[in-house]
Amino acid sequence: MPLTWMFSMDLRNLGESLLLLTSLLYVAFCIPRTSATPGSFVRAIDPNRSLSKELEVLCLVSFVYMIWTHSTFGSLTLTTTQQDPSIIAYPTAPSPGLSSPRSMESKRNTTVVFSNKANFGYVWMSVPKNYRESRDDGIFTALLLGPLIVSALLVSSLQHNGSSPDGLPTDWLIEKPSELRNPRASITPAHSLLLSRYALVNLGTYCSAILLFHVCASWWLEGRYRKKASVPDGERSSVPRSEGRRAWFYILFSVVVSLGSLSMKIILGRQSSGIWLIASLFYQFALYMALRLAHRGFTLGELGLVCFGGTAICLEFLNLTIARIWPVTTAFIRTYRLPTPLLIFQISLIVGSFLTGFLLSPFLVLSRNIAQRPVHRLRFPQQKDRNRRYYALGFYGGTVLIVGVLIGMWTRWCLGNRDPWLWTVFWLVEGRRKWSRPALLCYWASLCSLSVAGWNRQLSRSRKYRPRTTATDNGALPGPLEPVTVPTSSSSTPPQTSITDLPSSRVCNPSSSMARELLE
Repeated sequence: MPLTWMFSMDLRNLGESLLLLTSLLYVAFCIPRTSATPGSFVRAIDPNRSLSKELEVLCLVSFVYMIWTHSTFGSLTLTTTQQDPSIIAYPTAPSPGLSSPRSMESKRNTTVVFSNKANFGYVWMSVPKNYRESRDDGIFTALLLGPLIVSALLVSSLQHNGSSPDGLPTDWLIEKPSELRNPRASITPAHSLLLSRYALVNLGTYCSAILLFHVCASWWLEGRYRKKASVPDGERSSVPRSEGRRAWFYILFSVVVSLGSLSMKIILGRQSSGIWLIASLFYQFALYMALRLAHRGFTLGELGLVCFGGTAICLEFLNLTIARIWPVTTAFIRTYRLPTPLLIFQISLIVGSFLTGFLLSPFLVLSRNIAQRPVHRLRFPQQKDRNRRYYALGFYGGTVLIVGVLIGMWTRWCLGNRDPWLWTVFWLVEGRRKWSRPALLCYWASLCSLSVAGWNRQLSRSRKYRPRTTATDNGALPGPLEPVTVPTSSSSTPPQTSITDLPSSRVCNPSSSMARELLE
């Protein structure tokens, strides 16, 4: 039998992947040809060519992964049709019609094929039920979109470097960026921003490499265990069912990956090895916590992109804190945006949200478990409402402490001991006109409210008019109903009962069937 090669991929997914690949290749082509202004600090380093090679290697590896995961090699033979174990089946909603218990039970057990996950990638020690349902895993969004965004920021900084010493547009009404008074080096905020964005591109390719290594290692481990045991839907044979064992295996794997990537950075001569170790550990920690806390909330692509953004913002938070505490340890403030008060507020809001979610997640988990558990299974059923109120009080009290004490004091410290609440009030009236900034905020709030209201209306309509499974959905042709016999358990001659003998109200009355479905 001759060997055959077949490439099968969704057309929309293929178009999106090729668009990301070509865009990143174009940016990698533009970076070496976009030089900084003469006499700049960047010319002494000139990392443009090395960054371009990193992006090209990332594109090549992503393209090879796309070909590998969507290709099939084998001989051209005729085989019987069998259900793929990677196809996830979900129960369908009961259709209106007969209301007998036997017919309703058979309709509840009817399944329909939802999606084929044979080509999906997964983070180490994760299973399909941890992710949101979608037509594809979106891994190329996680691998390529983050480096594409940060590379575009770098190109923008290279093109505008030298136009303004502080890096701000001329018509911006905002305080000038903070500068680090370091006697060892005198670098303008624009040059500091440019150097920081070089490190940001390195961070983007670094996180993409870690995510791709997770996915490939998960593929390899699943291939070793796939033929040994059968697993239920939504699980994987290589992932243990115990949550404790999953956590320990993930922690061990994350430490090994971080140490290995740090060794590669040292071999390649990269500086600031401690920052890379922190970035690797935090990125993998964010992947695991997002899967656990936002259960079925992300696809793989969305998960990787959100965790990369969170890692970049948390590194900005760390670099700002280090520059304030030990200014002699760094030559400039390593932030990926200009260190203005607006950046301080943005970092405090996002980092505060992360800290609130991570540190107070036990209260949310315990409250959800108590709410979902039946009353007869609780040890003290009469204390259910009281415990939920205590958990809610603990969550809100912890939020006030984190926002008001930890994040609030950090923001005041970075603003030069100025009150952040008063600074916000005064900033709102410091526009070209006193009403311009409040009017702009009201405009944004109205747009957000309209978009959220429209989205909720669309969701409610989709739930209200959810398609029901009928006889035609299961492959039956439309036509007149044939008599169906229902045997009884008696040993005597079973009486024949047909659908035409049933009362017409139970067959043709749509209002009664709709009310019965609502009650169920």
